[in-house]
Amino acid sequence: MSTASCKPVGLKMRMHIRNLHDAGLHHPLAGIRCHPQRIASKPRSRQRRSAAPFLPGWFPPPPGTLALGVGRQPNGYTCGTETFLGICEFLRLPVDDPDDDDLASYGAKLKTSARYGTDPQDIVETAIGFLRIEARVANGCTIDQLARITNGTQAYVDRLLDGGPITDPLEIAMVTYQAYLDRERVRGWMYPGGFHHARRTGTARLRKVRDSNRVLWEHDWTDGHWSAVLRVVQDGDELADIQHRLGGSRVRKGVVILGDPSNGEGLSFVPIPEFVRRWHDTDRCDDPRFRQTAVVLHVPKQMLRRMRATSRRLGVPMFATVRRNAVLYVP
Repeated sequence: MSTASCKPVGLKMRMHIRNLHDAGLHHPLAGIRCHPQRIASKPRSRQRRSAAPFLPGWFPPPPGTLALGVGRQPNGYTCGTETFLGICEFLRLPVDDPDDDDLASYGAKLKTSARYGTDPQDIVETAIGFLRIEARVANGCTIDQLARITNGTQAYVDRLLDGGPITDPLEIAMVTYQAYLDRERVRGWMYPGGFHHARRTGTARLRKVRDSNRVLWEHDWTDGHWSAVLRVVQDGDELADIQHRLGGSRVRKGVVILGDPSNGEGLSFVPIPEFVRRWHDTDRCDDPRFRQTAVVLHVPKQMLRRMRATSRRLGVPMFATVRRNAVLYVP
């Protein structure tokens, strides 16, 4: 996930499987993206490790959760494509061809690949050039900023579906964070300045990503994953209900609810403090430069008017909402 100007060298060289951990799971030669395969999960311990600590249980989506359906990704690298496609289907965009929902065609537009996954800037360029909306990459976001973007969107959508006036633009955020850590992996590589720079300067770092039954998400940079942000719950009766259903104290400071393409049948959540530790990713050169990054899709009022006119002409709702009945933890 990086700028196109960063071109790794030596792609034609043969690579033995024992060298995959040296190259890093995001390195082009590894060919692995958001869910590392067992073959690339070195270095390993001799004993089988437990999976990442899991938060059992579920809760129904609280009121105001964006009714956006994200389909299940068919492989380990199309999480960005599937998330973007789910947003397009929700918005019924592009207006001229809302039924263009083929994952392969969207992957081509987004330049998604097994080597790199999906780059934030490519999502922005596709949203602007193909969907004809506005978009931006926002680095250094805060939880409060995510809440301002997300919370209240479903209420606005409901008003528009009921024929209410178009008074504001509409925004939806996608985030890239660490998720689905391989249960066999206990350490991970970090390459400040990118893989080739770090190897040349000797600054590559091998760090523990698992300590007993605790995952050190702040050290993990090799399990990047895209999801749409559907709701941020920080306090109030909704959080109290979630705490009651799940028990324990891990959600006492709130949760981020996500449209997660690895959980196609439901929604996903991460406790807010844990999400902040996981909210980072590398670019296409393995440079750990995306920290608390979101891609914000901005639908201007003029486009909303076009969407309403098209929906009336076709006799369909303005938005294609999808309701889920359960929210599960993202391991």
